[in-house]
Amino acid sequence: MENHNIILFVDTANITKETIEKYCTFHQDNMKSNPSEYTTSIDAGETITWLGLSVSNANDVVNITKIEYKGGADLFGRPKLNGDGGYPETVIGTIKNAPEGEETYTITFTVYNGNNGGKRSGKFTLDPKLRPHN
Repeated sequence: MENHNIILFVDTANITKETIEKYCTFHQDNMKSNPSEYTTSIDAGETITWLGLSVSNANDVVNITKIEYKGGADLFGRPKLNGDGGYPETVIGTIKNAPEGEETYTITFTVYNGNNGGKRSGKFTLDPKLRPHN
């Protein structure tokens, strides 16, 4: 079984709700991807950890607050995975099923700018995919 770390890199100095795609990229296994095209290949029993990092300021925090099932294959066996409450917050999920097809999910995250301690523009969302190796 493999464990996957899916890292969301965010330009925390510039992101707005209108520019999410421009200022976010996913990284996994040394591969970089645009959020709208990002797909992770998985198998049943594998664990995924989603975490966020700032590319702008080491004092800024990206909290991954939840992962919600949107459509397609139901890989986790439940509609929502909540964050762990940490700072920075991460979400961990284990693949329960690996049926044919992709699962589209919504990742929700918040950004806190460390220099002023303020929450930047509320919550942000992206819709990447998971695909079983079948």
